[in-house]
Amino acid sequence: MAVRVRMLDLGLRPYREVWRMQHAIHERVREGSDPDTWIFVEHPAVITLGRTAKPENVLFSREQLEARGIEVVEIERGGDVTYHGPGQLVVYPIRRLERFREIVPLVRSLEHAAIAACARFGVTGARGASTPGCGSGPIRSRPSDWPSRAWSRCTASRSTRARSSITTA
Repeated sequence: MAVRVRMLDLGLRPYREVWRMQHAIHERVREGSDPDTWIFVEHPAVITLGRTAKPENVLFSREQLEARGIEVVEIERGGDVTYHGPGQLVVYPIRRLERFREIVPLVRSLEHAAIAACARFGVTGARGASTPGCGSGPIRSRPSDWPSRAWSRCTASRSTRARSSITTA
């Protein structure tokens, strides 16, 4: 049985616009009126604050960020503080899971794909030791839980939420 998947390449779009779009698509996938959908997009500079965000992990005040043209958005997903900006491809998979426990294999396959894509460009990546995502390069900033202290430049982070057996990253 063939699975229908839709891919949307949105170019450069504001985070809040794409966030609203994700919620609407999520609902339609849940209802069965839309196929699984993968959104590919870049965002203007934005910092998202997940449900477990620690204020001390934002290194500038809201005023300083605003002066630099960086929006701050509090979101319902897990995770801490994440930066998105121009030149960074962001992928939001919105897909139906047969069983909730399929989320971990999905996340691992996304990490593997990101590491493999980096390798094609000669960049060595590795999974985080205790958090989903992968990184490469010399240490620049938090977090300190990469495979070694020499790894912390984020290459791919993951903040996936599964609701009604549908993922929204």
